[in-house]
Amino acid sequence: MGIRNVGYFFSQALQSIGRNRLMSLATVMTVTVSMFIVGIFMLLVVNANFFLDNLQASAEIAVFLHVDTPREEALADLWATGVSPQGHPTRFVREELTRRGVVTADRLKTMPDGERVLVGGVVTHRQRPATASGITFVNLEDETGLINVVVSRGCWARYRTQARAAAILVRGRLEQVEGVTNVVADKIEPLPVAPAGPSRDYR
Repeated sequence: MGIRNVGYFFSQALQSIGRNRLMSLATVMTVTVSMFIVGIFMLLVVNANFFLDNLQASAEIAVFLHVDTPREEALADLWATGVSPQGHPTRFVREELTRRGVVTADRLKTMPDGERVLVGGVVTHRQRPATASGITFVNLEDETGLINVVVSRGCWARYRTQARAAAILVRGRLEQVEGVTNVVADKIEPLPVAPAGPSRDYR
């Protein structure tokens, strides 16, 4: 009778250990899955605005199905093929841009580091790498070349609507570092050279 009781209690103890192990494993799996889901959610929240910007920009491609002026045709050609027989869209408004003090891409390279500048052009790319702490890199193009623009998280939040235009004016500080020229933006406004169209946007 005593041996039977000892065997019974020993069997129950083994079953209890097995149940506890399974419960611990289930708990670890639940926590791991929960952390994964939270991580994905946070990533989506951080990038939600940028995804929406890209979605809206893609929808605007229909604007190019109808153009009325050489300026609009130039921008449509530039977006579709990278070149325009009519000339770059900014050349149609260069006189007004010059009056406003807008600096061309080729002149930026000759200007001193730290100078305040106003630049403008057609947006060719927007990029926000996951490792850039919310900084957005925007490439502008005028009739003389390319302009690199660095937009901080705060500046993007303030001028997000304006920054989504097909062509923009950017006021900021000039950076000349090891042969690389950047404009660090602190103000952005649309540049009305033609109807809005999609840029190439990447994460």
